[in-house]
Amino acid sequence: MSTSNIIEYKNYLAELTLDIEDNIIVGRVINTAGIISFHGETVREAKAAFHNVLDIYLTTCKEENILIR
Repeated sequence: MSTSNIIEYKNYLAELTLDIEDNIIVGRVINTAGIISFHGETVREAKAAFHNVLDIYLTTCKEENILIR
């Protein structure tokens, strides 16, 4: 069984899914051209992981002159 929720950071959206079998929260950014995923054991950890992975993505795109969609 799983449940989903959407969170937002810097105008990007991520879907959080509770994985009851593995006891983690899995996240996936849903409005980027690339595949960006993350996870955490708590909501706080999942949100922090989302912020961290998105900041890295945006920084890398800027440094590599990659057009962000």
